[in-house]
Amino acid sequence: MGSGSKYDNIEIKYSIRSVLKHHPDADIKIVGETPSWHTGEGITYVPDDDFPAVSKWRKMEVACTLFDEFIQMDDDFYLLKPLKPMFYCHPYTMKNKAYMRGRGQTWYSKMVWATADLFPKEPCYLVHTPLPVISSNFLEMAENYPQRSVSPSLSVRQAYCVHEGSFECEVRGDVKGYSPSDVDLWSATPMIRDLSQFDTMFPTPSRFERQV
Repeated sequence: MGSGSKYDNIEIKYSIRSVLKHHPDADIKIVGETPSWHTGEGITYVPDDDFPAVSKWRKMEVACTLFDEFIQMDDDFYLLKPLKPMFYCHPYTMKNKAYMRGRGQTWYSKMVWATADLFPKEPCYLVHTPLPVISSNFLEMAENYPQRSVSPSLSVRQAYCVHEGSFECEVRGDVKGYSPSDVDLWSATPMIRDLSQFDTMFPTPSRFERQV
């Protein structure tokens, strides 16, 4: 995770609760800024870059030194049922996504176009879903793309999924929204202001939360 949470890192608290609700024995580590309430292991020495995509690569490569295999989740990902490790993609290509965004000047638009230029005909993989990673395969793939370390960088997910053939892939619409729908995955939009729904869905504190 990065710095600058709008909600004092409360998103990741409920994200962890959602994981442990369905996978109570999961080994969870935070790579990036560690919240003050977190009592588990956090890897805080990964510097944030001015360009978020570069930071994502750095954190993924550090995570690959911690586990042989793992599931990468952002702080706003929530599990609504047990997770089956797999990739999810849109019914269109990465180049299609780039054209839909247009030639914007945001860091994200620039990264999307740089990625689309490399993988124009490949499926566009969903950003807002957990990503299963085989560490040795990820690190080997990463070495093929030195531009990952400089802006505008590349999409971590797109580059990895294009090369990784170990997981089943399912076509699905985007799961990011204001409230959970009838799917097993959900990513909360930053526009959410009422966090009470999280307490209702995931009321049990995790073993990683400091008691106050």
